[in-house]
Amino acid sequence: WMAATLAARNGVVVREGVNAHALQCWWGMPRRIRLDFEPAPGAHCDLTGRADDVRVTGWRQRPYGARYAGWIGQPCGGGAIIHPLTPRYRQKPDAEWLAVHPQPGGIGYRHWTGLVVDSPDACRQPASCIADWRNERAMEAGLPASPRLLAAGYDMDNMKARGFVESEMPLPGTQNADMQDALDDLARDCVAAATLVADILRGCVREALAGKGTVSVDVTLLSNVRERFWLDTEAGFFDTLRKGAREGSDHMALKQVWLALLGQAARRQFDATVVLQPDMEPTRAQACAWARTRLFTAVAGSGREGIGLLNALALPVPVDKKPRTARKGA
Repeated sequence: WMAATLAARNGVVVREGVNAHALQCWWGMPRRIRLDFEPAPGAHCDLTGRADDVRVTGWRQRPYGARYAGWIGQPCGGGAIIHPLTPRYRQKPDAEWLAVHPQPGGIGYRHWTGLVVDSPDACRQPASCIADWRNERAMEAGLPASPRLLAAGYDMDNMKARGFVESEMPLPGTQNADMQDALDDLARDCVAAATLVADILRGCVREALAGKGTVSVDVTLLSNVRERFWLDTEAGFFDTLRKGAREGSDHMALKQVWLALLGQAARRQFDATVVLQPDMEPTRAQACAWARTRLFTAVAGSGREGIGLLNALALPVPVDKKPRTARKGA
C-alpha cells in the first residue's frame, strides 16, 4: 500500500499477480488520499485524547485512483481474474463485469440470485468465495449444522458513504450436486415470483391511493409497502429452502405453498395500507376496490399477471375451457 498509486489513466487497471499483490483484495484503494503530518510537541489527538509529537492536520486528494475493473472478472493471461469477495454483474452477456454495491433497503433474500447463485442470463454471479465453498468445499468437507451467510458493504452515492449495510442470513444447502442444482433453481423461481408480487402489490397500492400514473413508485409510502412485503416473506423463503434441501428435486408442492404464502403477505400488506374510510369519495372507493381485485386475482394465478406469476414458478397454467358454440345446421 506504500507503493506508487496505479492511477487509472490510459486504461491502467489493477490486476492481481500482474501489478498488485493478491492481498490488496482486502483493502482496495480507488481514491488517492494523502494525510498531512506536522510536528506538534505535546499536542493531544482530538479522537483518542492521546498525546503525541506528530499529528494529522489535513488531507489531500487527487483524481484517478486505482481502477479495479480488471480484478472483477476480465480475462488476463489466459485465465479469469476474479475478485474473491465481491458479487459481480454486467449489463449484457458480452459487457464488462462490475462490482455489486449495497443499496438502500439492506441485503435480503431478494438478492439471492447474484448473491448466492448465478442468474439464468449469466449476467449476475456471486462472490468467488461463496461459489467455491458451496460447489466444492461444502461438498467435500460436509455442511455445518446451520450454515449462515454474512454480506456487508458501504452504500455509496457518488463517493459519499450513505451508510454501512450488513446482513446475516441462513444458507441452506445439500451435499448432493443434483439436489443442490434443483435447490438453486427453486430459490431462483421463488425470488422471481416474490419480485413479481412485490411489483404488483406496489402498483396496486399506488393505483388505489393516487390513481394510475400520477405518483412515482419510488415515494416513501410505496417503498415501505414493498420493504414490509419482503420482510414478511423472508422466514417463509428460508423455510421453503430448508424443506427443499430435504425433500429431493421435486419441488412442485413447495412452490404452490410459496405462492400461497406470497398471496397472503401481499393481501395483508394491501389491506393494512389501503383502508376504506366512511367519508371516502365514491370514485376513490371504487379505485381501491378495483386495485384490491387486481391484486387478489393476480396472486390467485388468474389473469395476465397471475399467469406470469405461475410461469415464474414453473407451475402449470390452467387451461381456459370456454364452452363451444354450436354451429348452425349441426
